[in-house]
Amino acid sequence: VERRAHKRFQVNKNTFALIRPVSVKQIRITDITMGEIAFAVYRSKLTRFGRINNISMNGLSFRYIADDKLSTQPLVLDILMAEWGFYLESLAFKNIADFEITDNFSNDPIIMKQYHMQFEGPTPDQVLKLKHLIRNYSICER
Repeated sequence: VERRAHKRFQVNKNTFALIRPVSVKQIRITDITMGEIAFAVYRSKLTRFGRINNISMNGLSFRYIADDKLSTQPLVLDILMAEWGFYLESLAFKNIADFEITDNFSNDPIIMKQYHMQFEGPTPDQVLKLKHLIRNYSICER
């Protein structure tokens, strides 16, 4: 039985979730090159970073490379699609699930995890940006 209140959508493959401490400044993406954006992402002290699998008006999931970075600070979510100049910053969220993805065919020592989150209290501006992202850069999952 489907428990989700909102439809899930697959977004453009170059749409990324960035989880960072609230204290770290958001990334500036206007009037800079893709290389400068990549460098800004690298410098931003992210605790998790990965390509978004799917998104709804209520939350999203993404895969990331597991590491030992843990933060005791409050965290926020940014959504970035640099090639289209889309940046939605400072979304509050709640952890729903965070688990290792098992791959029986790989001998790779890199551990991949999948993170599921629910948005908490998005501002009206954030809701508008989420709607824009879903309307213009996604397709509905079946």
